[in-house]
Amino acid sequence: MAIKPNSFLKIITIVSLLLAVVLPSTSFAHKYYSAMTRVNHNVEVSSLEVIHRFFAHDIEEALELKVGENLRFDNLSNIEPHLKAYVEAHFSMALGGVEASPDWIGYEVEENSLWVYQEQMIGTLPSTFQFENTLLLGVFPDQINTVTLTIGDLITSLTFMASEIEGELKLK
Repeated sequence: MAIKPNSFLKIITIVSLLLAVVLPSTSFAHKYYSAMTRVNHNVEVSSLEVIHRFFAHDIEEALELKVGENLRFDNLSNIEPHLKAYVEAHFSMALGGVEASPDWIGYEVEENSLWVYQEQMIGTLPSTFQFENTLLLGVFPDQINTVTLTIGDLITSLTFMASEIEGELKLK
């Protein structure tokens, strides 16, 4: 049985329209949940600069779950204490086996990103860095967090997810 040219064109048109509708919606159906933390050695002041980057709406959702109220970065007056407590409860590091307590510097919102700044003063550079990172893991099961340590020319990273919340980096 042969397909008539008009029927063939109709089939191609219908399939093309279906693909045009279905493919874009499936490509955006999965959201990628990620956060990045950089720990940079500042030789001049002998410190570790800790910089976290989040999607702002992801942190808003985490804070809403924790606090039980609608917190938004457009109402900056009440969010910083909650943000500070959240970051300090879900990110920790130990230097050479000794628990560190980075000082809170502050945060800023830039378009859809939230940047959080901390600083840990150090004496001698430790040979090991231990991290525990549960940022957003209780909110988004597929959350992936990356911690990148930069010391001079050395750049090394760890990845954290629900199944792996601790990691260690050793200097050679």
